[in-house]
Amino acid sequence: MAETPAPSAKISVVEPADYERVAAYLAAYPGEKRAADVWRERFGLWWEGNPAFGGDVERGWVLRDGERVVGFLGNVPTWFQTPRGVVRGYTASTWRVDEPYRKKSVSLYLRQVANAREGILFNTTANENVKSVLEALSFSKLPPSRTGKNTFLALRFPLSLAQAPLLAWLALGAARAGGEVREVTRADSAFDTLWDSTRGLYPFTSVRSSQVLNWFCFSAPAFSKRLLGYYEDGRLLGYVACFSSDWRGYRVWECLDLWAVGGERRVAVTRALVRAAIAAAGRETFFVLPHFSADLADVYGPLGRAFAKPSVRRHYYKAGGDGVEAPREDAADQVYFSALEGDLAL
Repeated sequence: MAETPAPSAKISVVEPADYERVAAYLAAYPGEKRAADVWRERFGLWWEGNPAFGGDVERGWVLRDGERVVGFLGNVPTWFQTPRGVVRGYTASTWRVDEPYRKKSVSLYLRQVANAREGILFNTTANENVKSVLEALSFSKLPPSRTGKNTFLALRFPLSLAQAPLLAWLALGAARAGGEVREVTRADSAFDTLWDSTRGLYPFTSVRSSQVLNWFCFSAPAFSKRLLGYYEDGRLLGYVACFSSDWRGYRVWECLDLWAVGGERRVAVTRALVRAAIAAAGRETFFVLPHFSADLADVYGPLGRAFAKPSVRRHYYKAGGDGVEAPREDAADQVYFSALEGDLAL
């Protein structure tokens, strides 16, 4: 019996006119729970509402067999700081290809690699098959923390069991901090002042301007976050951004980004923010507190060390040109990675 020839399909750049058809395709993809209208809102978050989108940045790529969508890869840009200046960071999201067309999967990803020139391409959700592709394309591993914990996910515990003693311990640090934590519904110029005064703490990290934080936290209702700021005498000294989601049937309250001043105030401010984030989570949930940098386990104190969960997950990046400086794998003390790099909660 003669072999059935592989179906043919062509790759094209995603345009706004494609949104309805691509959203319907993704909503109907096996195992997907998001409806088409949520996908349309997500496209607006990734692109039209994104301050890093523009110029020659491509939205993503769609694989078509005739008029039928059979594959998709989203391209989410962000602003990322390096010692040589601010560049675009790019994250692959929602890599979907129908089974008969899987041979085209790598071709989709190569389009993103080509589009990431003069920037840094991140992949934070690589499974074993994707890892082999990334390594073949000369991707490098992001530096792990010196404690061996995963940069993005290092702490889980049920609050119904641990909340009271943790809040009591953290309250001591909060009382010594001398300021107050309050919820913010819009990042204002105080966040720009904080970023301008602290951007030198880590050579490699995402830009945290008010424009970026308002986009990340508040620009799409289905993906909105809660933003808590720590203030002393009217001055913003740090913030934490949290997001609620489902994980294997449980409600998860995750710290997506935490940023604070350096120096002697850092420990008190950070612990006050962690306490406020835990209190905001409520009960009947899980709290996820990542180690965004190599030194945060010590800043968290007993909380970070006692409940830390090791992980073997690794995250990858690729610099898009010779003029783009990227972190070395052994330079954990120079990097601060959070959910601002990646498509978690976007």
